[in-house]
Amino acid sequence: MTDMLLALIVDGINTLIWQPTKDGLKGRHRPESLFRKLTEEKKPKDELQVFEDADSYEKWYRSKMRIE
Repeated sequence: MTDMLLALIVDGINTLIWQPTKDGLKGRHRPESLFRKLTEEKKPKDELQVFEDADSYEKWYRSKMRIE
């Protein structure tokens, strides 16, 4: 509990420091949340994709890029 509260305090201070900067005034490059990093579940990385030949790769690539 203490770690979570400290992370929220750090996030608040980072936001206060960021707000008057050029990026903060335009709402871009917001500092990453330490609290979110501590609490969010880690996403599994994409598994390795293996293709039999160039045609199967091409078909997969077109489906991902929505190319017809």
